[in-house]
Amino acid sequence: MTVEALKLPWDPDDAIIPNLTIGSVGHSLLIWLTGERGVHAETLMDPVGALAGFAAQNAAFRSIGPPGTPIPNRSIVTVEAGGEHYYFGDRINGYLVRQSGEYAYPLWGFIAAAALEAGMPEKDMPDVREMFAHVAKTIGTPDFGIPRTPKEHPTHVTPRKALEAFWPGTKELLSNANGVLVKGLSGLESSPEGRTSVPELHWPLVMALVARGFILKAKDTLDPRLACSFIMESAIMMSKVDPKTVPQTRP
Repeated sequence: MTVEALKLPWDPDDAIIPNLTIGSVGHSLLIWLTGERGVHAETLMDPVGALAGFAAQNAAFRSIGPPGTPIPNRSIVTVEAGGEHYYFGDRINGYLVRQSGEYAYPLWGFIAAAALEAGMPEKDMPDVREMFAHVAKTIGTPDFGIPRTPKEHPTHVTPRKALEAFWPGTKELLSNANGVLVKGLSGLESSPEGRTSVPELHWPLVMALVARGFILKAKDTLDPRLACSFIMESAIMMSKVDPKTVPQTRP
């Protein structure tokens, strides 16, 4: 099913702010990652995946309740390894891949469909289960958070560095902090409370749609299968990190 045929949670009446957010996040990432030679396609995929994964964790916690709310049925589990805390569980994973009873718009569905639309043969679909297994094996080791990229397709920033650099700015756009999205837009600045930002539960969907767009834009530069793999593995990695170690606001 294409995105155009899929009914999103804000359709049809509340799509202005979500669409503005999707466009603003995508445009900002392109600006932040533009170097002297333009935007390096491989380096674009890891950051958008990292942000999508961390948005998934953020939404998973918010879906349970305010900070400090007891976690029911071990839907999110804390693991300590190598002196760090990591987070696992169906509630988080449900924002990344289809899980019964969890989020209806997981990341994998959008980026896998985009890769197919961009020309990837279905038989070449990346093995997402293997990605989860690999990330789990590297928890607490120096290999955690290091992208598995072919030598001919290096990336210039790790998912963790990208998360630390870009989450504060991305969060500002997702939450429309201080009205950053709607300043100067007549009729939106005075919208009722709650109508000027995407709910946190849908931040992962915003990032999934941004990631989808990047795969399609880069299809003539980067193999869609690689783009899909880079995004998904980065997302899985950064969905596990301790949120207390991730900057939430700009310096």
